[in-house]
Amino acid sequence: MDFNGRDINLKLFFENFNKINSGLELEFLLKEIIIAAKHILNCDRGSLLLKDEENNELFFNTISEEKEIVLKTIKVPLGIGIASLVFQSGKPEVVNDPNDPRVFRVVDELTNKRTNNLLAVALKVKDNVIGVIEVLNTVDKRDFDANDIELLTFIANQAAIAINDRTQINLLNRIIKEITILYEISLVLNLSYEFEGFCKKAVEIIMHKMEVERISLFVISSKTNNLKLVAHTGINAPIEDGLEIEIDSGIIGYVFRNGKPLLVSDIENDPILKPLKRNNYKSKSFLSVPIELNNKIIGVLSVADKKSSEQFNNIDLIIIQSVTSSVANAFQSIETKRRLIEQEKLDKEMESAVSLQKSIMPTNFSEIKDLDVYAKLYPSNFVSGDFYDYTVYNEKEIGFMIGDVSGKGLPASIFMALARKALKIHSEDSIQPSIIFEKSNRNIFSDSKNGMFATAFFLLLDKQKQTFTYTSAGHNPQIFIRRKKGEMILLYSLGKPLGILANATYKEETFKYEKGDVIVLYTDGIIEAENAKRELFGEERLYSLVMEKINLNAKEIANTIMDDLNTFTHHNLDDDLTLLIIKL
Repeated sequence: MDFNGRDINLKLFFENFNKINSGLELEFLLKEIIIAAKHILNCDRGSLLLKDEENNELFFNTISEEKEIVLKTIKVPLGIGIASLVFQSGKPEVVNDPNDPRVFRVVDELTNKRTNNLLAVALKVKDNVIGVIEVLNTVDKRDFDANDIELLTFIANQAAIAINDRTQINLLNRIIKEITILYEISLVLNLSYEFEGFCKKAVEIIMHKMEVERISLFVISSKTNNLKLVAHTGINAPIEDGLEIEIDSGIIGYVFRNGKPLLVSDIENDPILKPLKRNNYKSKSFLSVPIELNNKIIGVLSVADKKSSEQFNNIDLIIIQSVTSSVANAFQSIETKRRLIEQEKLDKEMESAVSLQKSIMPTNFSEIKDLDVYAKLYPSNFVSGDFYDYTVYNEKEIGFMIGDVSGKGLPASIFMALARKALKIHSEDSIQPSIIFEKSNRNIFSDSKNGMFATAFFLLLDKQKQTFTYTSAGHNPQIFIRRKKGEMILLYSLGKPLGILANATYKEETFKYEKGDVIVLYTDGIIEAENAKRELFGEERLYSLVMEKINLNAKEIANTIMDDLNTFTHHNLDDDLTLLIIKL
């Protein structure tokens, strides 16, 4: 065969192009292109370079060299070297001068082979340069000429068409495989309420659909800050789920720390992996991809050992990256499901707690004769740390108490139940307010392990003598109004809150009252309530309001206070509050 004056071995020519136009996978196709170019132009070696879009460099994708692994680590900056010039201009370049300064000599140094002459041609698809094919060092020492340029251009054009076709087919196959895997994983996710169970199913899907034998999925542990194995298959060593490795060790740790995928053709010879710990793989190819959620790396998914013994490629990388996105979404989705389930459970428990708390607070004071009594508790959350109660000792003597536990929410409500129970027990054993507090305090102090305490106020009313005796355990001043005199007296003493000191003592005071007088017991959530301007509702506002409404019944007085308080705060109460009105 004469190709514009060049004698070409016809059999060799068609054998190579039959391979190029066959159904070879892209990886093997590129290898055959280089072999064809090398043989047809009778050169010592050849290579194919593609562009690294991220770093704007060229890299050696395929080489007809025994030092292929070494050359694949080289990056050729655009603007340096013959291949770079061809890629940028789209025009062939010939070098027949062994000392041509444009030659990128780094390759010569790594291969210990000097470039004597070189021919480079662009790979084009519809005028778009996708790479560069080059042949080096003619075996017969001849110079490259115009005929060689035309011949390599012909090879490059045929190769570009074949590459483009194969790329489109591979793209379609990749999309189909990716969609299939992601669809099956999404079905698993919809039925999953536990992350590790989902991961095991996902690993099974990857294993079957990608036909790989070895998979591991590690996720960072919030408890130990190590990488925890949550799913795996094909690992020879006897390991169990839950195995943890440190994030600064091994290939998995390297990928986790680096945050970038690792696609390796030869595990044993890859320069990145040399210092890292390696396990015994069946094949040389390895793919490890970080799992990212909300710009944070949370784990690593690794695959190895294709059943076909082929190397992993960029298509596999894209598929696994899509899978890691699904794993990250699953992590978030299942965590959200778990929290919702826990929240629903907590809500039900809180509803039960609220119901229980309401049931232990008296709402009916009908057994108290000749008195108008009304009480209302308003929790800032579901449950309250406030409490109130009463004890009817006999026809003439009745005890009333109110209290406020430090803190809010569930811990405060639990401590409240403890404090109220102690007060209730001792108020049934004794009728003297100071003794009730001293005994209750000792019990509460012994049970208070976390520094919680309660303020409380106890009032013993004697209807026959028309007197009341009270004591206070650090509670805010309570209100006594003598209606006929229009006089307000603040009821307080300097006793320590319950639970502060083991052997605290409490003082009592006694007052006479008349029919129509009013006692207002309350917790500090009322006077410490704030409006939008951070102004307090305050004692003076409360005192004035009670004095103004002194002629109303107990319920009306309580409702008036709450209406005014809600107007002041726009219904934005951030503390528990309790009112106990006794109209004498």
